[in-house]
Amino acid sequence: MSADRQYDYEWNNTWFKESCNPAAFDNPDGGNDDDASVANLFVSHNRMHDWSYYLGFTEINSNLQVSNLGNTGPERENDPEVGNAQAGRRTFNGRDNANQITLQDGIAPITNQYLWQPLAGAFYAACTDGAYDMAVVAHEYGHAISNRMIAGPDTGTGATQGQTESWSDLVFAEYFRGKGISTGPGANPFALAPYVSGNKERGIRNYGMNNSPLNYSDLEYDGNGTTSPHADGEIWSAVNFDIAEALNDRYDAEYPSSNEALQLRCSRGFLTSPRCPGNRRWAKMMFDSFLLMPSGSTMLDSRDAMLAADRLRFDGDNQAILWNAFAKRGMGETAFSTDADDREPRPGWSSPLARNEATVKFSSSASNTNVYTGVYEARISPTADNRAKSRTPHTVKFVPGKYQFIAQAPGQGAVRFTRTFRPGQDTVVKVPFGRNLASGSNGATATGDGMNLERLIDDTEATNWASLEPTPSSEGQGEGRQVEGRQVTVNLSGSRPAAVDRVQVSAALRPTDPEDTDSGSQSRFSALRSFDILVCNARQGGCADDGDFRVAFRSAADAFPGVRPRPTAPDLTLRGFRFSEVMATHVRIRVRDNQCTGGPLYQAAANPSGDPVFSNPDCDSEAETADHAVFNPPSDMVRIAELQVFGPQ
Repeated sequence: MSADRQYDYEWNNTWFKESCNPAAFDNPDGGNDDDASVANLFVSHNRMHDWSYYLGFTEINSNLQVSNLGNTGPERENDPEVGNAQAGRRTFNGRDNANQITLQDGIAPITNQYLWQPLAGAFYAACTDGAYDMAVVAHEYGHAISNRMIAGPDTGTGATQGQTESWSDLVFAEYFRGKGISTGPGANPFALAPYVSGNKERGIRNYGMNNSPLNYSDLEYDGNGTTSPHADGEIWSAVNFDIAEALNDRYDAEYPSSNEALQLRCSRGFLTSPRCPGNRRWAKMMFDSFLLMPSGSTMLDSRDAMLAADRLRFDGDNQAILWNAFAKRGMGETAFSTDADDREPRPGWSSPLARNEATVKFSSSASNTNVYTGVYEARISPTADNRAKSRTPHTVKFVPGKYQFIAQAPGQGAVRFTRTFRPGQDTVVKVPFGRNLASGSNGATATGDGMNLERLIDDTEATNWASLEPTPSSEGQGEGRQVEGRQVTVNLSGSRPAAVDRVQVSAALRPTDPEDTDSGSQSRFSALRSFDILVCNARQGGCADDGDFRVAFRSAADAFPGVRPRPTAPDLTLRGFRFSEVMATHVRIRVRDNQCTGGPLYQAAANPSGDPVFSNPDCDSEAETADHAVFNPPSDMVRIAELQVFGPQ
């Protein structure tokens, strides 16, 4: 407390300067910037209170205040946000996190902002204090907003299809846009937490919401975080970013979103939303929608609440814009989901207000073809297929626009393609498959190190091969190269050589299955990073010995380019690699590095640490963290989801 009500404390960036050394807590000259951290968090919460008040988070709607100024009964008062700066800083779990505990109206909610630092094989943040990352603070406050406003103050959001995390991400982004706040020099203003994460492009998410390929069919796309609201929530963030931008396009002529003074006046509540840029109108719709949706909503329930909010607030002036944006992200009129637990919703790509949709028929010569919209295949709901007795259609209506697709079929592997559909177009899209020479469906067989070898050649990223212990082919490689040399050889089904000039490889992870023979944790750091492709022609002397194989392709060191703070789903998904044509009966993939052993940003040299407990953030060394199993990095583990081999087309 300060008798003169002055709370201007010096900030020395101590945690960073001391390289995460907990000795800073006992510094007699201000500790670890303790007072500055607490004061900054207090002010940040008050700013979030004032900003959200003018969007509808008022006393009546169960906001966080000491006094409700007579607008409610006394039982709903005395519930200001209680913020803990540097929470749990002397404990094992007090790092790289933030959370919000939203209690019933009239009971003070609690938020915890933690310290951040690089941790071996887990998370590679800089030495930062979460109380200084306004994006993180705003995100957590957003949880209090949605939990209090949705379904009544004492019910909460309930389980959703990821919107809980998305709403909070959207809250931070709109707060920053309205206030003209930067997330840091060169940082994406629509990426959550570039400051604490050290990643300026996507922060702690797989994508910045302004650069996302995700759509409603992509639920569970991230195998490392299956059923995680964080990854699935990015779908809802992407469509809402689209809506805000579309509304800006509509209203910019009269209320320009580039006018910083106008944005600031709107964010301070000086102007009502009809006199503000499109993004402010969108924000008002989102807050209004909270009051209209049930606990446990699907994304389609949230869509309907947004549409209703537009009708109530703006007389439905924006219905066509909203429907068009939802349809382009697979939430159109024919989309369907049973409930919030449904992980396989049916996407829909048409709008009930459009009369110019393209009619698209997908054609494939391969049986059991699945066509997915977007860039992911594993665990994803198909847009179209040609399976017998399937409820998924062959012919689909799309609102006009450009779409990415990936198609998959047994024996064909997968193929990516992009199509642009014009208004009113009636077209047939032929899936441009090539024969996967390394497919088990075509008679190929796999031998080598590790387990689940057949999953490497099953045409889908939904499964993976794993080598989890040192094997004869990798022993003796030395510290930091523990997985180098592990390999799988694929016999391309027969003695007749085939021309080969391209492979597709995936390092995607899958959910851990307790019934599976690979019961180890699916650490994203165990995913493949770099590899070699070797070939052998049995017609030229047999393929029984290593000497019979020669290198046809050597990948870049970052073929699967995980960066700070950890590898993400888009780093690991299926990629194509071309090389000079060779004749082969056998193709071998040989590991050089996994993400842990081959990622330069996951080593001590890039992560100064003065923490005597977690003093060695090297991902490829367990020596300093052996007593803390959660941080035992997977330097002896490597996983590959798929190897597909193709010849000239």
